[in-house]
Amino acid sequence: MNRKLLGQFYYEGRDYEFNFSKFWTGSRTFFDCTETDTQILWKVTQTTFRAKMEAEIACNKEEMLLINYESPDGFKRHTRLWNCGNGFGTVRLYEKRQGRWQFIDEMEAGSVGCEYGEYGEYGA
Repeated sequence: MNRKLLGQFYYEGRDYEFNFSKFWTGSRTFFDCTETDTQILWKVTQTTFRAKMEAEIACNKEEMLLINYESPDGFKRHTRLWNCGNGFGTVRLYEKRQGRWQFIDEMEAGSVGCEYGEYGEYGA
């Protein structure tokens, strides 16, 4: 899907959805993912016309699986595909009120499911 992310967050009974396929919500996603010697780090900002969510998540590589994934057609499209369910970090939530972002809350996140990999040169 060419670097697309879907986001969904429930907070105090309210649903915040960041879905690029629902264009009428004005959903936009900006993200960066960095690989260090010991961690994979994500910084994600997702917005709609009414809400914004900022997440900073890390996974320790020693707790992650380095997947050797071969697709059903026999190709290895990912040369490095990391996966875990031990991500941790913070999530900040904002709502747009009277044309300005109003801070709602900052929460600690744990047991976050994370996956990182880029298509690279591949072959059978």
